[in-house]
Amino acid sequence: MSGLLAGAGFGQPWLLAGLVMPVLALVAVIFAARRRRFVSRLLGGASALRGGQGERLRLSLGVLAVAAVALAVLAGARPQWGEDEEAVPQQGIDVIIALDVSRSMEAEDVTPSRARAAAAGLAEMLTHMTGNRVGLVVFAGDAFPRAPLTVDLPVVTSLIARAQAEAPLVRPGTNFREALAESFRLLDVEDAAQAQAILLVSDGEDLSSDFQDAVDFAERRGIRVYTVFAGTSNPTALPEASGGTDVSVAQPDVLQAIAEQTGASFRTSERIPGLAVDFRRLQQTQFAEGTRSQPIDRFAWFAGAAAALLLVATMLGEGAGTRRPQLRGGLVTAAFASLVALLLVGCGSAAWQHVRAGNDAYEADRFEEALDEYRQAGSAQPEDAAINYDIAIALHSLSRLDEAIASAEQARAIAQESGDGEVAKLALYTLGNTYFRQSNLEGARDAYRAALRIDPSDQDAKANLELVMQLLAPPDAPDEPPPPGSGDTEQGEDGGGDQPPGEGDEPGTPGAGEPSDGQPGESGDQPGGDGDTQQPAQPGTGPGEAQDSPAGSSLTTLEEVQSALEQALGELGPEVSLEEALRILELSQRANELNPLPSGPNGSTPPR
Repeated sequence: MSGLLAGAGFGQPWLLAGLVMPVLALVAVIFAARRRRFVSRLLGGASALRGGQGERLRLSLGVLAVAAVALAVLAGARPQWGEDEEAVPQQGIDVIIALDVSRSMEAEDVTPSRARAAAAGLAEMLTHMTGNRVGLVVFAGDAFPRAPLTVDLPVVTSLIARAQAEAPLVRPGTNFREALAESFRLLDVEDAAQAQAILLVSDGEDLSSDFQDAVDFAERRGIRVYTVFAGTSNPTALPEASGGTDVSVAQPDVLQAIAEQTGASFRTSERIPGLAVDFRRLQQTQFAEGTRSQPIDRFAWFAGAAAALLLVATMLGEGAGTRRPQLRGGLVTAAFASLVALLLVGCGSAAWQHVRAGNDAYEADRFEEALDEYRQAGSAQPEDAAINYDIAIALHSLSRLDEAIASAEQARAIAQESGDGEVAKLALYTLGNTYFRQSNLEGARDAYRAALRIDPSDQDAKANLELVMQLLAPPDAPDEPPPPGSGDTEQGEDGGGDQPPGEGDEPGTPGAGEPSDGQPGESGDQPGGDGDTQQPAQPGTGPGEAQDSPAGSSLTTLEEVQSALEQALGELGPEVSLEEALRILELSQRANELNPLPSGPNGSTPPR
């Protein structure tokens, strides 16, 4: 019995407050029975002759209806007991996080401290790495393993959170050689992934000089060593609680050199979550399927019992020679309605409910709350493309761009694997907008093109791609002025002549795929919305902004135009409308008019 009741609880415990309904209904039934007995004593005679039904039958029907409502409430609260093993797909790479816990990591030049900022970034990164195997090494003057390669990422996250408290277990200093050597030992497993990586997180201070052989070994083995710089280059006094008032000077140069030598990337601590994108681009390995324990929902038992009681109540009310009881307030009908409503609310997908709550919060511009709801939905269904897309949109609205890219990439990959072209297109479009906000024009271009391959008719993606192509490749004149008499006499100040790539042709047409019929998040469909496909709110055009004349034509100085352009770029939401794209393009053209390139012979523009 104890095994059967293991993990007993409720999936929606807040619905237990609904038990007040059957209690009130029972009070009403008892009060009605007493009232009828009082009337019988006044009038005399059998109650069946007056109402066509016996008092006991009335009371029985009332009790059955009340019991059905109580069972419906319990079913809606999703009672759970016992555990079941659920298969978990495992596909990814092997990553060892080598985390510096030396004393200098307690410096507070990064808010709230180097160690805590790094831990927060790693925790966020791990939320995007489902399916990968991750291990943990902590180091200072020496190193020791804290977790072998595992897919149980919440455990790794909790170990990272308290890693700094374990600093007294290692010798003072910062020894990259020991950290890398211990990481190599954890990566040396029989079922090694085809791609392996080490994530070295440190402030780079107090380096030993004998780590180069370890870096060379990683390069020979094809193990990329990604590095994260936790700190700033400003001299920073260590807090007294760390054992003194020494000054720490973080050193990013060596970390950057290690990453470059092994073909990896170097990042600062606030950009750690974006590493999930880098890891996803490496060759993925299909590991053996794992399992995880899940509580078993037992709501069906309670829902079935409630329905059975209502059926019995209905049959008793059709007894021969009697009129069907009409309980005051239609108690049987109310009980049936309560059963249906509670089952719809409580027994539906937990992920779907979180998505609904997240959508409501998003529409009210409560983006942090929306992100929290979407992530709870993602915990229930980590491989749902639409939920990962929702997370990306919320992160974009919070200007957490690296994390938004990681979630959008994950949504795109899952959607393409499952053949969901519509969500893949939306994820790519959001990815393009996010890259654009990061000034990564090449990344934005590639994302918009990929979105147009899925849906060549997407006007917003076309407009955004055209804008990016204008910014990437403004019209340039030939390096040499044209010979006299060549007929090329209509070049203007901008160097006229060649069209930038992407202009005049319809981008993305070759190889275009067919979009899926469904919209993500349709009611009753997959999580991601609750009715209409609601794209995230776009910054609308305020009063006075919509003008008949081109944007920026009333601006007379280059400084004014540049200020307006910066403001327009800063106001971009996760979805860039055609009007916003055209406004930015017109402002860019106005800036070129106010700051033209000097003209060469025959009106041509000299090469830059």
